[in-house]
Amino acid sequence: MKVLLTGGSGNLVQTLMPRLLDRGDTPVILDVRAPRDLKKGALFVEGSVPDRSKLTGIFRGCDCIVHIAAWHGIHEDRGDKNAYDFFDLNVRGTSSSSARRARRCT
Repeated sequence: MKVLLTGGSGNLVQTLMPRLLDRGDTPVILDVRAPRDLKKGALFVEGSVPDRSKLTGIFRGCDCIVHIAAWHGIHEDRGDKNAYDFFDLNVRGTSSSSARRARRCT
């Protein structure tokens, strides 16, 4: 099974990726930067959940989506992101991911 993992350079994916590979699945890592340790058998797609025009193409061929991309408090503390950025990725990104996947499945 091809499993798309959004937010693929984060810590959670480093735990999920080997488990998926052990099960015989193909992790498809979506993020703006490659994970620090991309395992053999996993695929990396450079992109971002807020880039909604590309999501349908990225989702194509994936059997499952695990949406874990999110901005966290540290991004705001450092001044990297603001409230709009948080809402756009954390709320709209979740909604877009779900809606595009639902349309593909119907």
